[in-house]
Amino acid sequence: MITKTIVNENPVIYSSFPTMTTYKDCLVIFFRQGLVDKSNPHGFHGKVKCVKIKLTDLKKLFDQNCSLNIQEEIVFESQNELDAIVSKLSDDLYTLATRIFVKNKINDVFLSVSDDCNFKERIKINIKDVNLAAMYGKAISFGSYYIFSAYGSLKNENFTRPLFIATSDFYHFELFSYLESSKDLMLNETSVVKINSSYIAFSRKDTYPDYAIYLSSSKNLSNWDTPKKLIDFALAPMAIIVNGEIFVSFRDNQNNINKISIINTKTLEKKVVDTYKGSLFDGGYSDLAFIDGTIYMVYYTNNIAPFIKMAKLKPF
Repeated sequence: MITKTIVNENPVIYSSFPTMTTYKDCLVIFFRQGLVDKSNPHGFHGKVKCVKIKLTDLKKLFDQNCSLNIQEEIVFESQNELDAIVSKLSDDLYTLATRIFVKNKINDVFLSVSDDCNFKERIKINIKDVNLAAMYGKAISFGSYYIFSAYGSLKNENFTRPLFIATSDFYHFELFSYLESSKDLMLNETSVVKINSSYIAFSRKDTYPDYAIYLSSSKNLSNWDTPKKLIDFALAPMAIIVNGEIFVSFRDNQNNINKISIINTKTLEKKVVDTYKGSLFDGGYSDLAFIDGTIYMVYYTNNIAPFIKMAKLKPF
């Protein structure tokens, strides 16, 4: 396994939450970059930024060990941006979910749409009787709808649950369905993929002390099976289909060691991609892309002053 730094380490900069997609002959990586701030667990003054790497240069970076001059571009800037989740719905339809967050003051979730992976404007998402905490995971098409996974609480609930948000025009949003959740089995961050005729949702269980990833399945995105445990000591799942099998990358806290790992959900074979310093419950968010027979995994590491890396590995 080979790893490369994409956004350099800097003791005062907090680079985190990367996601990526291909656009024509480029890999486009979106991420959140703020300033290290001890009073805020993810730093503060966050901006949404992106880097674009030609696929030919990406191959050179890993196969020929060539250095690249990677230029960072600002996409959105506010008091504190926190998320940057890009989805590719077709070759000419891309979305970017972002969030402005100031603890106990602001938590606004937005969606941007583009035909060329350049995002200029965004719409605030409001849904009746839903307290939307954040988007997470990649969007998927479903009939006339586009479905986005998110998490938050329903009216009169005081715990989070995975939510599936639907839109047909990217201006009006509604609650399409949700997963079972409770104070004892509280789920939040969820990544959904479709394999064969089923949708599989991988969710983070965020209830102390047994953090884990759970999965649930559905034929229609409406009626979901009862969630069941996939793997212990695992958080922040991101799923992808590779050659008819599901791979999930995640923050791996097994044996109280900070790791970023990936698992084949059919064989349950796991590979540790990297380790990092800092809190067990911060850092390690990742995303996956399958390009020319190879899995690329982007992630952030070292949550004291995080920076962004990428790993290249073959399916296993």
